[in-house]
Amino acid sequence: MWYRIENKVSRIHLSDQLISTNPDLTTDLCAEILISHSGLNYWDLLSLFRGNNCVKLKKILKEFEQDENPKFIKNLDEHVIGGIQQKGGRKNVTDTYFILDNNALFVTKKSENDNERFNIVKDEVLIGEYLYPKLSEFVNKNDIPGFEALFIASIESVFKKFKINDNNAIIKTEAIDCITKNTIITKEGFDFFDIEYSPNIVLTKSHFLFRSALGFQKHYINRQYWPYRAPNDLYLVFCNYFLIKHDVENDINSEIKFLTPILESESKSLSKKELAMGFYNTTPFVIKLFRWLKNKLD
Repeated sequence: MWYRIENKVSRIHLSDQLISTNPDLTTDLCAEILISHSGLNYWDLLSLFRGNNCVKLKKILKEFEQDENPKFIKNLDEHVIGGIQQKGGRKNVTDTYFILDNNALFVTKKSENDNERFNIVKDEVLIGEYLYPKLSEFVNKNDIPGFEALFIASIESVFKKFKINDNNAIIKTEAIDCITKNTIITKEGFDFFDIEYSPNIVLTKSHFLFRSALGFQKHYINRQYWPYRAPNDLYLVFCNYFLIKHDVENDINSEIKFLTPILESESKSLSKKELAMGFYNTTPFVIKLFRWLKNKLD
């Protein structure tokens, strides 16, 4: 059986075989959408996917069942058991496919062009614990020191892996997307997936800390435990630990330069004003309310 779960950004195709092969990956792919739909939290969903014969899981997925296999199955000469299709918002739309080969799971990405990008062709899917929900779990236990320690450890691993010799202020541009949502904790330590960009910019450590703080979303967090007034507060924690000078204005300019070839021109992420308001949490309440309502109605 196949299921199609989608939002405004992407269309996710899951098969029963993907669920049974890698329930943790399956949860990571669709939890953000299913949480709002089912009322469950991330860890409830993970438990259900790990026991994929659960009646409750079948009930949750019932309305997403597809009568036919996804059309892309016919166009790929592989045993595809899952996929993600981007629906828009990007200049270079990319589709992702999960392929089962000799009981091992691989991922391939196909896009219209590979400008400033790496080819991802049948890379083996990493096995481990996803960092994003693990960090959220610390916050939900009101263990902020544990949250910050794990977050900082993951950033240290990025700086170590992608360092540039004799320059302590910048790292290799391949690290641009090694943020929490693309990090997994394996037996050997931290590793990274969905790393596809190598932009033509100078990637400073300050910019990476900016991306790490701004990009951490609170989808899996009980809001009453969130201790930071704005992403800037978390950014300052990182900067102080790594003894890196705060450079938000340059970080924002660098972020826009990185995103300009990727996103459609009307994207809010290309607006210096929007990025600054989000980073300092100064977006007017009436605008937040309007966007929340619009998102609910769309």
